[in-house]
Amino acid sequence: MAANGQMINHYRILKPIGKGGMGEVFLAEDTILERKVAIKFLPESVQQDSDMRKRFLREAKAAAGMDHPNICRVYETGEFEGRSFIVMEYVAGETLKDRLLHGPIPLKEAIPLACEIAEAIQGAHECGIIHRDLKPANIMLMPQGHPKIMDFGLAKQIGSASNTAGLDSNASTVSLPPVRWDETGETQGAVTQEHAEQPDKDAAETVPPDQDYANNSNLSTISDAFPLSGQSTKSSSAVPSDLTKAGTLLGTIDYMSPEQARCERLDVRSDIFAFGVVLYEMLTGRNPFHRQSTIQTLSAILRDAPDIPQKQAEGASIPHRLQQVLNKSMAKDSSERYQSMKEMETDLQAVREDLLPRKRPAWVSWVLSVAAVLVVALGVVIWWYASRDVVPAPQEPISVLITDFDNRTDETVWNETLEEALQVGLEEAPNVSSYRRSQALKTAQELEPDVTGLNEEAARLISQREGIDIIITGFIENSRSDYRLGVQTQDAITGEIKDTYQKDADSRDTVFNEMAKLAVDVRKDLGDKEADASKLNAKETFTSSSLEAVKSYVTAQNYQDESKWQDALDAYRKAIELDPDFGRAYAGAGIADFRLGNPAESEEYFKEAMKRTDRMTAREKYRTIGNYYLLNRNYSPAIKNYNDLVDQYPADGVGYNQLAYAYLMAGDTKMSLEFGQTSFDMDPSNVTKRGNLALYAMYAGDFDTAETRSAEVILLNPTDPYAYICQAIAQIMKKDLLKGRQSYGMLEEVDGTGASLALIGFADLAIYEGRLQEATSLLEKYIAENQAKDVSYYAAIKQTELAGAYLQLKQKNRAVSAADKAVAARNDNRFLYEAAMIYLQTGRSAQALELAKALKLKLEPEPQAYAHIIEAREMSERDVVGAVRMMLNTLDKDLDCWLARFELGRIYLENGKPVEALDQFGQCLTRLGEATAVFLDDTPTLRYIPLIYYNLGRAYAGAGNTSAASENYNKFLAIKAGGNEDPLVEEVRERLAAL
Repeated sequence: MAANGQMINHYRILKPIGKGGMGEVFLAEDTILERKVAIKFLPESVQQDSDMRKRFLREAKAAAGMDHPNICRVYETGEFEGRSFIVMEYVAGETLKDRLLHGPIPLKEAIPLACEIAEAIQGAHECGIIHRDLKPANIMLMPQGHPKIMDFGLAKQIGSASNTAGLDSNASTVSLPPVRWDETGETQGAVTQEHAEQPDKDAAETVPPDQDYANNSNLSTISDAFPLSGQSTKSSSAVPSDLTKAGTLLGTIDYMSPEQARCERLDVRSDIFAFGVVLYEMLTGRNPFHRQSTIQTLSAILRDAPDIPQKQAEGASIPHRLQQVLNKSMAKDSSERYQSMKEMETDLQAVREDLLPRKRPAWVSWVLSVAAVLVVALGVVIWWYASRDVVPAPQEPISVLITDFDNRTDETVWNETLEEALQVGLEEAPNVSSYRRSQALKTAQELEPDVTGLNEEAARLISQREGIDIIITGFIENSRSDYRLGVQTQDAITGEIKDTYQKDADSRDTVFNEMAKLAVDVRKDLGDKEADASKLNAKETFTSSSLEAVKSYVTAQNYQDESKWQDALDAYRKAIELDPDFGRAYAGAGIADFRLGNPAESEEYFKEAMKRTDRMTAREKYRTIGNYYLLNRNYSPAIKNYNDLVDQYPADGVGYNQLAYAYLMAGDTKMSLEFGQTSFDMDPSNVTKRGNLALYAMYAGDFDTAETRSAEVILLNPTDPYAYICQAIAQIMKKDLLKGRQSYGMLEEVDGTGASLALIGFADLAIYEGRLQEATSLLEKYIAENQAKDVSYYAAIKQTELAGAYLQLKQKNRAVSAADKAVAARNDNRFLYEAAMIYLQTGRSAQALELAKALKLKLEPEPQAYAHIIEAREMSERDVVGAVRMMLNTLDKDLDCWLARFELGRIYLENGKPVEALDQFGQCLTRLGEATAVFLDDTPTLRYIPLIYYNLGRAYAGAGNTSAASENYNKFLAIKAGGNEDPLVEEVRERLAAL
């Protein structure tokens, strides 16, 4: 290859400055024009491929046609000793990627820079070129601060600037061989400038095999996907012949558009998405979609809405207009994005104008010259606010507690209905959080058993204990006009009266409307700047054509707060019967029916509620739609609705609580824990939220927090069975098995349900430690004694535990019989999956596939994922490529669940791909918390955990790392130290001896 000092035509090579899959780059001197240039050579591995050489030269022609000051220029092309090369402009400076290592870019610097980058991209688009690999590493910052877009190595000609959504399927393309992904999932393209003084020593010339076959429809055999051991993957034959066909993944993962990640044909809107990601990173210092693994990152790009920040790290507010630019540029659906970079550039220029200081009005100068010092100072203050679009700090959340209204009429229908109506009205304020009255009364009665209602004294007691800010009292009485309503706010701590409000209603039918107006008045004084009584619409307030319907609704709410679901459902139904258009009642009935185990009926109620969202407040609409999606396990839109809810109403505790659960079920335990903590912080006296937080911490692998919070729950509510389970799991994972057993023992003493769950825990722990005979004895004895009275769900869990233990003991017929009984006891997703896996391991593939077929009839992501895992496991013995493709598709489109990672790792391992297996089992280890209760139903599955170390040991041994293999084998044996009945123990000892 070229050496320092060597002449290539009239260019003298000075030094190498970059090497990667896109080619090798050298700094050179143009001896004629006496300037430095960069020379990029086509990689040797594809030099002999005439198609690749043509594409390489097409890249040069495409780039040479772009004459923009912020795009790196191409001077000429040529050949030297049979190798094609491109001569490019040399740009000194640092990459945007290097600049971001020092943190986010201040707003006033970032926006002008973004405008220049956007203008350059638009220039490329006007030349009919899309970049397809925009990222901070491909944007140079010159010493003067101006950007240069580099490396059009993946550029694609699109014919014309007007060709956006509907590209010509025959459009010519410009591309080079795919390149490696480094540890962060970022591709390493040709490094064209001074920032890369040393070649990338680890750069490979091809996509790793698993990514190659996962995204290339041309592969048809196992050898295509899995090169034989020792076979080189750097030959040109490993590079797909058509790198730009649909079905081939090119570019840098973290900055790909959803359509690029799906290997679809691209247009200018793909660059717009990538630039949106780059802009986000400029403002925050982090990538919005980067996750721990490539698959997780792709999944985030395809599914997750970016978390749009409101402030930069140093505290500067990000303007709302700029937040809108970020949202629109990164829309998942390309039709919802900017349709041209020019549109985006226009909006960025508007943001830039907003950031510029406005000119001082002429009269201000006159005032400053003639007024007295006091007037001058006042003028300066006025000018300062006028010239700087000052955004007030967000209003701090205010918590309120509404006491029982004083009903001075003889109409009992007003009891509790007015309080509920006022609460609904107040919750339209984004900063108001209303403490549940039923919870307050329950707490008051625990403190003072003689308390019969939520009067002012009881409210003061609760408020001081819970840190509530405002107490609201009220009354209704008869007046000359018909009814008079009064509301009073007071400081919850001092008792100081803040404000008093009154309204007159001329009839029964207008009472709720007047209460809504009172709520607006209260909201104004609580800091809601948007409160406006003139905007009230009867359909948007708590109103009904039937007062009795409202009364039934409030009764149902009270039953719901006590978890009396059948009583709540009956009351909701009565409300619906009295007022068939009562949308909130339908939503409540949907929740109650779901809690009673009637998902089909629940869905019908929610559909009726969705038809009547015009009868709900904006906050209630978000809750209703979010709950609908959540109960139907459609987590992505549920998360979007709840995020919209808490964005608009940051004091909404329900939104944070539901977000935590939705994120958990979607497989994002980190976000689940974060929102669970927020929900708990907003309502620290809520024992349920404290218990939820313990479980979220357990799933996230934070076992210290899980143990602490579950212990607190046990003190507050000694009958909560899942608190004991969480505590036991956390203690066992912290290697304190004695305490874990003690926690299960305490659970056993709670009640019948506790005893049933404790048995599940004891048996699971016995299997975990390798005490298989003890596990089977425990389960057999309990099932025989309690079969008639055990809850079917828990009974089915015991049968699947028993089936797994029998299988490990090589008792296949017993394993199949137990699996049959599990499915007969409960036709839930979990048991169909576990039984199918038993059938597969006992040679009953047809039975397993029948269960997979039953799972596929369900629309939710979990059963779809489980079905595909079963099918992939069955398929892997004859079509490993198809099996892996199915698993990757499941992780991408169905659910990124722990079980899918685990089974994909096993498929890789069983088919001679130890490195790929290491990636999957490594992620299983990283997500260890999920393995503790792998079906996310809060029942223990610790028995999966030793298998992680067993498979990691095998994978490391296969990859040639005997030290790591030995370490993981020994971790497996340490877990099994209490029992040698697991046949894998002897196998692992033999494997250790063979290392």
